[in-house]
Amino acid sequence: SSASSLKKKRNSLPCASSTSWTAAQRVISVSDDASVERAARSILNKLTIEKFDSLYEQLATCGVSTPEHIKILMREVFEKATVQHHFIPMYADLCVRLEADPRLAPAMGAVGEPTSFRHLLLHQCQVAFEQLLEPRTEVASEVDLSPEAKEEQEALRKRRALGNVKFVGQLMVRGMLSSRLLVACSDALLRG
Repeated sequence: SSASSLKKKRNSLPCASSTSWTAAQRVISVSDDASVERAARSILNKLTIEKFDSLYEQLATCGVSTPEHIKILMREVFEKATVQHHFIPMYADLCVRLEADPRLAPAMGAVGEPTSFRHLLLHQCQVAFEQLLEPRTEVASEVDLSPEAKEEQEALRKRRALGNVKFVGQLMVRGMLSSRLLVACSDALLRG
């Protein structure tokens, strides 16, 4: 008799409607590219060696759930690493931890698939490197710049180039990228 009354209570519990708070939370938890990008950028802006572990946890749980989200995250990491040279080893360590994190495995394909973490990381390395090798073309906004502003832009470009090379080197030291990449990059630089 008590079992049947418990069964009646279970059957009489209300179901969540499409406008309920619970349903709204499910919708909010589904991340889109823009919100993942904002969250990742915000977390990476605060990242320091002292705050690494706590901010890593936030980054690993910020909604990264697709290969596109991993690409966005890699782009943000490269952006930070190329201008913050003193944090390059930390960003390389971040990549090592991200690859090994089982919470991010669903966002990446299986090892060897085109969406594996290393493949996405290598792709971002290639994109950043190709941007460095592109011939500089004067855009209308740069033509109007003062000589000091042009010099500042060129200094930033050189800083990014140096940061990119340092970051790729740190990734190679940690076994994230093959040393063959260094040979291919060197050949491209010597030909360019």
